[in-house]
Amino acid sequence: MLTKNQRAVVRSTALIVAIPLTGCAGAAQSSTAAQPPAQAAPAQAPATAAQEPPRNGAANTTTDKNLKQFEWFAGSWTCKSENTPPMGKPYTSTLKATGAYELSGRWFVWNSQEQPGPQVENPVAFKGVWGYDTTNKRVVTNHFDSTGIRALQFGVGWKGNVLDLTDGELFLQNSPPIPFREIFTRLGPDRFTDDMLFKLDGKWQRIIIADCTRDK
Repeated sequence: MLTKNQRAVVRSTALIVAIPLTGCAGAAQSSTAAQPPAQAAPAQAPATAAQEPPRNGAANTTTDKNLKQFEWFAGSWTCKSENTPPMGKPYTSTLKATGAYELSGRWFVWNSQEQPGPQVENPVAFKGVWGYDTTNKRVVTNHFDSTGIRALQFGVGWKGNVLDLTDGELFLQNSPPIPFREIFTRLGPDRFTDDMLFKLDGKWQRIIIADCTRDK
């Protein structure tokens, strides 16, 4: 059974995707270090606007055969979430998410940001890092959010159109971990749902169901 403190923390951090999820720290923003003033140079034709480089070498493909199963998620998504906290009233929110391979294609990374809205006073940012455990032959995902909470999950990979991360835990601050499960279901070439459940008071309860559509 959750303690009073656990319930309060879960309520304040109901969104934990990766995607989202997996799910996924804040949405990455590229930046450049401040440079000292440049020496005056002769007048020349205006330069074209510089293009932002890919974030950390992010790409849509990988050479790792075990990570190729995540290629379908590569790109930008908009997710509409129905949130049911264990305490407090239900609310809706919107999440912007991007998925791409990073670090030489060795990891599939989600960067997600909850959007401000009438029912969202303090938007939360998320990072999800997905990999593959070749020893135990299973998917491994780590999710982090801007409140300091994280989740660790495992799964066997896709079964048809379902990616079920059945074996996981949600780590709250200064509290024992809570069993956590996340189920991704492809509904078409450009749409999926992300169903998140916590085991509270001895039974699985849906906390979030997100309906995600690929940005065109």
